[in-house]
Amino acid sequence: MFQKHHKLICLGVLTMLVACAAPADDVLDAESMPRQLLTSIAPSDDDSLALHERIPGEIATPGAVGAVSPPASTALVAIWYDFSPFAGSFAVGDVINLADATITFHQFQWDNFVWTANGGAEVVASNFAAGTPSKELNLNNIMVRVTPDTPAAGARYLYADLGGNVNFGVNGEFRNVGDLIALDGTMVGGCNISVTKIGGNPHRGEVQITPQAGVTIEKFGVGGQEFYLDDVRFW
Repeated sequence: MFQKHHKLICLGVLTMLVACAAPADDVLDAESMPRQLLTSIAPSDDDSLALHERIPGEIATPGAVGAVSPPASTALVAIWYDFSPFAGSFAVGDVINLADATITFHQFQWDNFVWTANGGAEVVASNFAAGTPSKELNLNNIMVRVTPDTPAAGARYLYADLGGNVNFGVNGEFRNVGDLIALDGTMVGGCNISVTKIGGNPHRGEVQITPQAGVTIEKFGVGGQEFYLDDVRFW
């Protein structure tokens, strides 16, 4: 598949910290995220997303929002991808090169198991996922994958699913479900999956990916039809 490099336009100082794990290799390789020990890396001109990182326990301060710290048990620097300062739209085949990971966009499988390559993703001014204001990534019949340069020891992200089915993948294993809650307590790609609904809202929640002993997160991803993603963390 032809892939073109796509760049986001930075609108401000990005508040990207905390930890995000990498998803499994789904059927389409449609997801994955990076993790790396960092201290203070400034993205190059070729990076489509900026990022900041913090030592575990340190509160995020850029933008005065997103005060989140990684698990106390984590001895790694955590990275947090937040979409607030950016704008951009993406199609299947688009690639975002970061200093510590690669984000790619892939085909989406409907609930009738038919694949479509006609979906799109866009950074939008909304907060359905209840993440860092005031922007998030909207996925419309498309899957996004994060592949870390260095395999991750854990990952989390916030989401809002307002309709349709969901694609999910970690380390090459793919799932097609009606709702992410169906994956709570399961194992995908050698990782334990936890899905927690937030604030009593049946459409909003947090996904946490925890590798079993001897396993790391090499990539992870998610996709939906009326789906919103924010505060993607890995460590």
